[in-house]
Amino acid sequence: MGAVVAVAIVALAGYIWIKNDKEIETANQNFDTTPKAYDTLASTSSANQPTATKTTSKTPVKSTIAAEIKYSEALNLYRNAGRYYQFVNCSATPGTMTLKAGTKLMFDNRENKPHKIAIGKVSSYNVSSYGFAIATAPSAAGQYYITCDGGGAALLNVEK
Repeated sequence: MGAVVAVAIVALAGYIWIKNDKEIETANQNFDTTPKAYDTLASTSSANQPTATKTTSKTPVKSTIAAEIKYSEALNLYRNAGRYYQFVNCSATPGTMTLKAGTKLMFDNRENKPHKIAIGKVSSYNVSSYGFAIATAPSAAGQYYITCDGGGAALLNVEK
């Protein structure tokens, strides 16, 4: 009798897990896929658009759109290549990443409020709610803290 109950519990748990996984997948597909990514550093931000701000520059840099890419395309490109940080409650996943200097990576904000995501004191990106930004790893090798709204979120190891 105990074995039958155990099998029933395992089967029920499996059903619930698969059902929840499908609900999460459906919810992820329903996110707005229209945000634009800005591939260059800029000194100004535009409301509701992820932009980049170079924090080390004292003179404004004119904002230009280097590439517009849909969210789903960016997700496939950067997440599959292992160059992707997802932010939920200003907590980044993965916690640590290693990239070559100058490599592009994606910051994906999965919250309903915008966040300022920074790579050390080198650069920062204003990422809109449910938006994303394409960032560039610093050109100097070293360890850089990725912060979200000024708090610690992750670590980026940059190699030459």
